[in-house]
Order: sequence, then structure tokens, then C-alpha cells
Amino acid sequence: MKLILHIGTHKTGTTALQTFLVENSAPLAARGLYYAAPRDETVANSIAHALETGRGDAVRAFFNHHFEEAMYRSAHTVIVSGENFYGMTPLMKKLGRAQPCDGALHREGTLIAQLQTLIPAEATTQIVSYFRRPDHYLESLYNQSIKHDFYVTGKCLDFYEVIADMLSYKKVLDLWREVFGAEFCSTYSYDAVKDDLVPHFMRSVLSIDDLAGFHARGIHRNERISRDFLEYKREKNHDVLPMERGVERKIFARLNEELKLDTNAYRDFLSPEERRDLLESHAADMEGLKAGGDTDFFTPFDYHAAKKDWQPYPGLSPEIRQRIEKEYQRIRNQPGFFMERFARRAAYHMRRRLPVLGVALDAAQKGGLRRVLLSGIEKIQ
Repeated sequence: MKLILHIGTHKTGTTALQTFLVENSAPLAARGLYYAAPRDETVANSIAHALETGRGDAVRAFFNHHFEEAMYRSAHTVIVSGENFYGMTPLMKKLGRAQPCDGALHREGTLIAQLQTLIPAEATTQIVSYFRRPDHYLESLYNQSIKHDFYVTGKCLDFYEVIADMLSYKKVLDLWREVFGAEFCSTYSYDAVKDDLVPHFMRSVLSIDDLAGFHARGIHRNERISRDFLEYKREKNHDVLPMERGVERKIFARLNEELKLDTNAYRDFLSPEERRDLLESHAADMEGLKAGGDTDFFTPFDYHAAKKDWQPYPGLSPEIRQRIEKEYQRIRNQPGFFMERFARRAAYHMRRRLPVLGVALDAAQKGGLRRVLLSGIEKIQ
């Protein structure tokens, strides 16, 4: 049995690819390919999280279950995709704790070695990864982290200090090569195939040239948010309580949909000088990914052209801030969001004051009661 483990990286079309693989499970199965993901999920990021948090039994159970299912379906290849397998320690530890994590790459190597022991021994594992130019990766991941999470409250270069290890591409990739073998680690340039990512993966990784019979109904992308909206949410991240992050995430998603702010203005978070310095600091890692001297692996950076076109972001104007705040308060005070916020606060305080109730709440969550309640609240929303 062959295992294709797609480890990302983040912001390289992973959501579109994962959605495509889920939506096309039938034509893949007809070719002996089985796409594995946890129940009710389209991606194996929760398995990477289980590995990172010491729940190796859950990781082993995931692979064993899906290998057995693949054999039952007469598949010869299992496909697993989870961008959180790349940079497990820098991403989950550093972002989760919002502080540096000493020895991140050493621990990353330990986790990768452990992962190999949790994959069925009979599997031949191929590691697949796509990389984009480090400065673009940083800016895109920063935008997404502000959009979806509440840990990030600093500027882009502050964020870089948190996730710098993730941009050390060759160092991280070498950890995978040491464990699984360099010949079993396939590296591709996202810069070269970003407009053709799904066909490229199908052709270069799965050896499927003809996509007749496949469809792209469910494909969607993680769209970036506007610079003004990003700055507003970054400021709000300071004040959001941990127990309310779930409901606030929904509020901001609704707010972003309704405001429809321009996402094309002031897309650059780095000045030309900052971009040049960052690329120079990661030049060795970039060179280490180029196969056979491939000069087009990353798009070249023209400092003089960038300096000529550079327009620094002027900041969030009082008028835009007032407009966003007004809509934020309107949505936040809607009955459904008010009810969910109240329910989350009540559950949090009950757990703290009466720990025995935590057992009952956990049982209700496992039994699906929490999902039913939230579903009802979402209908009100």
C-alpha cells in the first residue's frame, strides 16, 4: 500500500485541492485511490494536532482505520492531506502560546520521526509539499491568521518573529528527508503552478493526466481580507475573551461578507527594503529547494520596481473605523449571537465554579447536544 502524505505548505491552494479530492472520491476510487480524512472533515489537520499534542494513539488509529478501509475498497494508494503537518511546532506551539518556542526545529524532527512509527509498516510513504516565495508566504499566512484566529495582535514583522522557522524551508524539509528518505520527498513550486494547482497535483503526484469525469463543484479558496478590515480585527484581537472566540469568529465572518471592502488595496505588508532583507536572510533555504538549478522555482524579486510602485498603508481612517464598528456592533447584538455568547460564558463559569458539571458538559458535547444547540442558534443568526 502506498501513502501519499501532502503536508502543504499553508497558503498554497491546499483548501482548493482538499475540497477537490473530497468531492471526487468516486472517480478517485475507480482508479484505486482513497482519500482519507477524519469524520466530518475534509483535511487531516486534526491528526497533525493530535501528533503535536502527544496523542499518538489517535494518529495510529487514524492511519490503521483508513488503511483497512482502503484495502476493503481494493485501493492501492491512500492520500492524506494536512498542511499543519508542515511546521507543527512553530505553528501550533508558537501561535497557540503567542511566544517563541526554543528548539522548535529539533522538536519538529522528533515529531516527524514519531509519525513514521505510527504509519502502518507496510506503507511506502511519499511526502509531497508545495512552497511559495517566503515573503509572499509570510504575508498570506499573516492575513489568514488575522482573519481566522485571535492570537495575532502584532504587525507583520512581529508575526515573522513568531513563525520564522517555518520559512526555513530547506531546514524543515531536510527533517522529512532524514526520516522518510530524500527520494520519497517531492517538492514543487507553488509560484510556478498556482493557477493550475489541482491539475498539477493530479498529473505530477497521482499520475492522472485526463481529468474527464472529475468535477470542481465544491472548490473554494480562503480569500484574503481587506487591509482595513484586517487592521480593525487585529486591534479587536486584544480584547476578545478566549471563551468567546468561537462566536466572534462567526461575527467577523458575517461582518466581512456584508462590508465587502476592497481586498486589492495595500496588499503588501512589507516595504521593499523589508522584503529584500527577508529574502536575503532565507536565500540559502530558497536555493536548497531548487531542483537541478531551476531558476524559476520562485518568482524573482525586483527591488527597484517594487520601490517605484510602493505605497505604504496610511492606516485605518476614522471614517472607515466608525463604519466597521457600527456594523460590528449591529451584528454582535443580534439575538442569535447574543444567545451563543451567553451560553459560552455560562458554560465557562460553570466549569470553573462547579468542575463536576464539566463532566456533564463534555458528555453532552460528545453526544451531539452541543452541536444541536449551536445549530438552532445559527438558524436564529
